[in-house]
Amino acid sequence: MATATVEAVRDRMGSLTSEQEALATVLLGDAEVRLASRISNLLERVTAEPEFAKAVIQVEAWMVVRVLRNPDGYRQESEDGYGYTFDSRAAAGFLTVLREEWADLGVNDGAFSIAPHLAVPPVGWPMSCLDWS
Repeated sequence: MATATVEAVRDRMGSLTSEQEALATVLLGDAEVRLASRISNLLERVTAEPEFAKAVIQVEAWMVVRVLRNPDGYRQESEDGYGYTFDSRAAAGFLTVLREEWADLGVNDGAFSIAPHLAVPPVGWPMSCLDWS
């Protein structure tokens, strides 16, 4: 069972049809699985940290609201000569977590940089004073 509830989704969406409620229930479980895949101690933290639990509820609910508002995954739609573009995330299930939502949960985006550490002696030190092993 997900941390967020259908009521949390309804609070953000306004109202839900019975079909949307049923889908929201399933999607909330999927959302929790997605979060737990990156936060191994998710449930323990939800239980122990009330502020973290609030953040999880918010993120899970908004993940589901985004799907319910755009269930077909349209990114762009035109009128004259009708055309549309699907969001590439729709092919991946569309239940996405935004970068800022990961940050709200304390998860970094995985970006890092590698910089070499060069041992450079201060000016005037004889090279024989350094241990290069």
